[in-house]
Amino acid sequence: MAITNVHVVDVATGRLRRDSTVLIDGPDIADVVGRQPPASVPAIDGGAGYLAPGLIDGHVHFFFDGGDSPGLRYMEADESEHMRVARHNARVGLEAGITTMRDCGAPAALIFDLRRDVETGIVPGPHILCCGHPLTRPGGHCHFLGGEVATPEDVRHTIERQLRDGADFVKVMASGGGLTPGTYPDRAELSLELLRAATEVAHTQGVQIAAHCHATEGIRR
Repeated sequence: MAITNVHVVDVATGRLRRDSTVLIDGPDIADVVGRQPPASVPAIDGGAGYLAPGLIDGHVHFFFDGGDSPGLRYMEADESEHMRVARHNARVGLEAGITTMRDCGAPAALIFDLRRDVETGIVPGPHILCCGHPLTRPGGHCHFLGGEVATPEDVRHTIERQLRDGADFVKVMASGGGLTPGTYPDRAELSLELLRAATEVAHTQGVQIAAHCHATEGIRR
């Protein structure tokens, strides 16, 4: 496939490549040329617009609506409403030029379903990286997403199961947060023992670990 009649923003060289054609081979950009493609190649006329690489958002929550009380609305909604919100956010992100989005905490089964629906073309959306549900203490920050852990064994079991199901990385809630009643951003939550267990399992499995953390003590841990 080709995208013709575009001005390409070349971020590698810092220059604008005017009147260009972008040749696409499957998921890859094969070449950027200054000529029309062969007649046998399907082409999209870019209308003399500007073409830039897709953006990456490294921290999103597809299942939150972005309003003033997303956690409360999530807890009040059912599964069908959760999926409606997530599909809407995926489409809006893609339409804004964000072609990769990294979800840092969601109901595990639903985020894997959303990613599959995007990959198979059922719904429009970006490339999705996800952790499944974040690990949190019982009743801790975003406990309503799942992932409550109380022992190192809980941590290992939860991480290993989510990685088998398709998680790309591990997320821990090292402090409280503003979305969850009864938790406080300035207080550490997961113990050092549980954080160590999560880090060890993640590194053993060859994946990265991310942390929600506002509290100074949580950062030290």
